[in-house]
Amino acid sequence: MKKDAEYFVDSKDRDVIFSAQSKLWGLHGRLRSWRAVARKIGVNVSYISDLVLKSIAPSNKDVRKKIFLPRCLPSELRFKQPAPRLGQNGWEGAYFKKVKR
Repeated sequence: MKKDAEYFVDSKDRDVIFSAQSKLWGLHGRLRSWRAVARKIGVNVSYISDLVLKSIAPSNKDVRKKIFLPRCLPSELRFKQPAPRLGQNGWEGAYFKKVKR
């Protein structure tokens, strides 16, 4: 559920979102309106206003790239656990999963 006035940004995403907001404010300074910024970038104005005013990143990865965000935010990254080597705990499950026996 979204809060009305305040959106809590993950600490990992704070720097990335701040950087994108700064770039959008720079464009806004040159073009003088958010609609002109949206037209220049090629996205809907609502994506820009949500990012600048509420710090909400769009879920569409192509739109994220256009508004100076990475396709995958740092809080969304999932790191794979290294596969256990033979003889370590849990190696049987990993081996038989690959062999399907």
